[in-house]
Amino acid sequence: MNTDNKIHDDCLYRLNEYIKDNRVEDDESLVQYEIYGFNRILRSVKVLKSGGKTNTEISLLDWGEHTKPFYSIYGKICCADLVKIYSSYGENLFSENIRGSLTSDINSSIKDSLDRNPESFWYLNNGVTAIADKINKKPIGLGHRNKSGYWDIENLKIVNGAQTTNSVYLFSKQNNSEKKLEEAYVSIKIISLKDAPDDFSSKITIASNTQNKIESSDFISIDPKQEIIEEKFKSIGKKYIYKRGSRDEENSIQSQQLALTLALRSTNMADVVQAKRNFGSLTDPNSAYYKRLFSEDFDAREVLNDIENVSNLMKIEEELKKSISSPREKNYYSHANRFLEHICLMHNIRDKNVISNLMNLIKNNIDEEFGKECYLAVLFKNTKKCNVLKDKIIPQLKSLL
Repeated sequence: MNTDNKIHDDCLYRLNEYIKDNRVEDDESLVQYEIYGFNRILRSVKVLKSGGKTNTEISLLDWGEHTKPFYSIYGKICCADLVKIYSSYGENLFSENIRGSLTSDINSSIKDSLDRNPESFWYLNNGVTAIADKINKKPIGLGHRNKSGYWDIENLKIVNGAQTTNSVYLFSKQNNSEKKLEEAYVSIKIISLKDAPDDFSSKITIASNTQNKIESSDFISIDPKQEIIEEKFKSIGKKYIYKRGSRDEENSIQSQQLALTLALRSTNMADVVQAKRNFGSLTDPNSAYYKRLFSEDFDAREVLNDIENVSNLMKIEEELKKSISSPREKNYYSHANRFLEHICLMHNIRDKNVISNLMNLIKNNIDEEFGKECYLAVLFKNTKKCNVLKDKIIPQLKSLL
């Protein structure tokens, strides 16, 4: 917090160095700071003094309305207008949502869509659902009655679409974004609570957030590469499942199992770290990790053998973890598991005693290189540090084998 005076460079340097040492690549949410100036605090106080009301005016194109049983409107809102609303109220706009905007990072898919094809953004986004205490139509419009319309919205609250709203706002902070935001629109539905029962807002919030969600990983089902992989495993008598909801069979291979194994046998430490940091990205066709891992041709029998090896390694890790009483020692098996499995796969280590000794070797090198009190959860999500650790361990493996 400050009085809008510039923070001294020494202070900023120390803050940034601390974050640099403890950050996880592509994810700074674990350690971050935010500067609160006097004007920002004043705006927050004003909102709280007004009872947290988020009153605003909204302009919609191609709008429509439902009058029974409860009044609601829908249409297309300009992304530039959405930015103005969020700029005025910030996270208070999501106070009725089951979660806030979740992150300070812009969603990459939304950013790319706004940046490259702002005029097509409306087609590619699910839109926003909001509730309001009252919705009053203003006697202003242009051209055809339903082409454009203006409303006074009392206490607007977004109950679904927080990530879209936040990402559009973050995009507005980039250079040359103003024109693109004016060209981009997003669908919005606003439901008035004026004559609704007391629990209606909760029902809307729950319904808007509990419908079956399409995960990014679901899109691998339309990737032609997955059909080729399916045929590879079929040729050796194995069923490969890559569509959610497909009928599972005994000893079948799941796409998640394959993705993890491909990452662990990769020579690129970034793939191994990503398996720990954000496993879901390995089965997201839009991610660089998926494109790299699944673009490589592989021998189905060899990979099947490694899938089984990974499964056995996990069982051994669990057995070793249960035999340990020290919480700190247990944490090594929780946080270093992907790193350990990678080393074991790459150097054909399968014996339980050798794996136990390898974990001790990892621990000793961590203590020496990063200190006994280092944060394990961060270390094993940092590619650079994992590469340093691997370079120290590999020459020492001969003493174990």
